[in-house]
Amino acid sequence: MVIFILMSKRALASQEILDFNDNGIQRDVAHHPRMYEGVYSSHLEKLVAYCLRYNVDERPTLNTILYETMQGLEKYEKVYGVLRGKMAEDLAESLRLPF
Repeated sequence: MVIFILMSKRALASQEILDFNDNGIQRDVAHHPRMYEGVYSSHLEKLVAYCLRYNVDERPTLNTILYETMQGLEKYEKVYGVLRGKMAEDLAESLRLPF
């Protein structure tokens, strides 16, 4: 959940920090907190949710994460131009995320 909250560029609200079941085990949380504006691609959001699975055996391998992110970057660069090696100030303002 923390990753999704960071993706939405918000601070943690106390009610959103942890979600435990009756046995004290944190539940899988594969959703954004309220007020998320959809800044990232749905493919990246699904990959993040995949990485956050409670059962470690169900999480993607490092090779899978690398492959998926490189595929996404290649698709992005076909549309918007090459990003690799560029600084934020080199990008069109519409492609920047303020932090």
